[in-house]
Amino acid sequence: MSKDESRRGQGLAARLRAGLDQRERAAADEREAARLAQARASKEREAVLEDLAAFGRALGHISVRQRKDSLELRRGEAALRFEPVGDAAQIRVTGDGLRGDHLLDWEPRLDRWVLVRRHRMGREQRELLFDAGLARLMSLSFGLQVADMAEPVPVEVEQGGTEEPSASADTEGFGSKRTL
Repeated sequence: MSKDESRRGQGLAARLRAGLDQRERAAADEREAARLAQARASKEREAVLEDLAAFGRALGHISVRQRKDSLELRRGEAALRFEPVGDAAQIRVTGDGLRGDHLLDWEPRLDRWVLVRRHRMGREQRELLFDAGLARLMSLSFGLQVADMAEPVPVEVEQGGTEEPSASADTEGFGSKRTL
């Protein structure tokens, strides 16, 4: 037995050291998970701004002004702006016709963006951004209603046939008619 091993308290020191090492590893793992989540959030935020810009260009009848980390959609004098909030996976939505706070919030559990509408009395409404939330923003900001859309355009399906899109739960009841 060596002189150091025979000293009193060495077993306790070893157990405490192991506990501290474990805590430090857990803290490092948490920091790495937070860093990865932040990187994912940043990537998702860039992607959704790109998707919204592409939506605006595909819609036509509105102008799209895209900057590195923000986006503005404009129809006549009405504007709808999307701007990041800090480092989080949130985007503030401001514009004509919007009352209360509007945010786009990345929901990692859903792997989707959600439109969050906060009202003065603390009430909060959440809906998926694509398509119900985006339809609501188009209605509130630009007066565009789902009922104003033309007849559905057939879309290609994987087996090579065509399929008519139908009304979904996301858009039913929105606007004055129940049809797309």
